[in-house]
Amino acid sequence: MASVELTDNELVLLDGKCSDKTQKEIDAAKSRLEAISTFGNLSPELAALVADIVSEAKASQKLAFSNSSIHYCKYCKENAGYARHKGTGRYHRKGDINRNRPLYMGAVELKCAFIHFQGSVYLGCCKKCWGDIQPIVVKQLKDVVAEVPKSLTGHDPKWLRKRNQKCIQCKWEGHEGQLKPLPALMNGYYPDKCPSCGAKNLLFGRDNIESAEGYAIVLNPEFREEPNADQ
Repeated sequence: MASVELTDNELVLLDGKCSDKTQKEIDAAKSRLEAISTFGNLSPELAALVADIVSEAKASQKLAFSNSSIHYCKYCKENAGYARHKGTGRYHRKGDINRNRPLYMGAVELKCAFIHFQGSVYLGCCKKCWGDIQPIVVKQLKDVVAEVPKSLTGHDPKWLRKRNQKCIQCKWEGHEGQLKPLPALMNGYYPDKCPSCGAKNLLFGRDNIESAEGYAIVLNPEFREEPNADQ
């Protein structure tokens, strides 16, 4: 086994001649190159980011949209810099750059991830760059079957991604959106009851409903088509 770094132009030369895992990377590279050619008003880096966002939506069937912060934006090359020392010390003078205190600028994160690191994003950019590509991203995602948050598009998501579930009592299999509601400890309800046999998960009891592998993608019953959406 060997590990090498290839440009997108080099990577597409392997199209159809590799493993499924590598082919996914090739498909993403092809999408980036197509986006660079299509969106000539954007820098090649930002056009590639648009393609990566669409590829992520198709692969995971869900996007996030959250405020974040970054020290450096690789798309516009903007650097937030560093704070300056407020006083004179042994190895510095007042006003010198303090490399131990990086500054940050506002950014957006679009990848669903459990762990985030301060100063960087998995899939995103600074807010200035996001303002340049948001209308294009929204248009490109219009026909993608994925859960895209309202904070990204401005309207309720057309699709919802639901974790698959199974009942260990009656062997029912479905998704979390099909579970029946149970009253919560304080107030409200939560879905945790089998729609087939009525088995349920109790706070201090046995779990009868378990998460299964994968997700289901379903239409959002609250989605309403925006008027003049294609204009």
